Amino acid sequence: MVLADDNFATIVTIVRWGRSVYANIQKFVQFQLTVNLVALSLNFIAAVGTGTAPLTTVQLLWVNLIMDTMGALALGTEPPREELMKQKPYGRDTSLITSVMWRNIIVQSVFQLVLLVIYTFEGYSIFNLEERDGKCEGVGQDSDVAKALCTDWHEFDEHEKHEDHDTLVLHTIIFNTFVFCQIFNEINARHMERINVFEGIQNNLLFVFIIVITAGMQVVLIETPASNFAGTTSISTGRWLICVGVGALSIPLAALGKLIPVPDGDTMRRLEESYLRKIMRAPATDMVEKLELVETQLKAERSKVEELAAEVSALKAKYEGQPGASSNQI
Repeated sequence: MVLADDNFATIVTIVRWGRSVYANIQKFVQFQLTVNLVALSLNFIAAVGTGTAPLTTVQLLWVNLIMDTMGALALGTEPPREELMKQKPYGRDTSLITSVMWRNIIVQSVFQLVLLVIYTFEGYSIFNLEERDGKCEGVGQDSDVAKALCTDWHEFDEHEKHEDHDTLVLHTIIFNTFVFCQIFNEINARHMERINVFEGIQNNLLFVFIIVITAGMQVVLIETPASNFAGTTSISTGRWLICVGVGALSIPLAALGKLIPVPDGDTMRRLEESYLRKIMRAPATDMVEKLELVETQLKAERSKVEELAAEVSALKAKYEGQPGASSNQI
């Protein structure tokens, strides 16, 4: 970067924007880690517990679009704030992910993961859905099982389709709740320590636009024929309100989480230095002893060299005193 003038105000502006870029990167990293941690953990737990993953490949691609493209645009365009100039400078060895960021990530990840795991295992009873029991898999129309379960094959077939639809509804609710948790958590990421995350949001209209577009595209992905591609299905208004309402709980939860005290960067650095000194204390003592031994040996060798130099000087003086002596003879 080249300064166009030597005005001190220009330097202050550059520093403010530099700190703003650094802070925006931290916000995006915090948001990204939360999304990835919850998505991967949810699919792993569900796959192990139920044999199926609630988030499909297309849905994960859509989540990545929210996280990478729209999330970067929304959080990366936050304008600089005056409070950034009150913070201490960051050192070259300072970690990008601070203890405050870890606190926010853990609070949101635990909330989302616990909620969605409950939906995965207890969602059928919570939303009055019929769980697929597998009775119809591999059963022929003329089998005794079909005759015992239903009065005719049509009834048997309709029962199977109803179970499949209810499973799809549950997975849609899980996906919808997960997405709205990320949308509201994106708002939380605007301020990593402030309680009021809506402060100054009117100064970044692009952020508001991206939030609205993301929510609108989520509606399209569920309530239009695009649901066939995304692996979702239409859900009732009441279930939509539940998904949005539960996702909105991320904001008051984040406010409560910010009340949890965490050590600042200076305290963490002092703890790390103390720990390193404790670990390196014994090896350092051994190294000092070895260096002292080397120093003693060098001193002994130095005295020998000095004695040898004295003998050479005496011998030189002896030969120089003889008549006809030359440097070549010596």
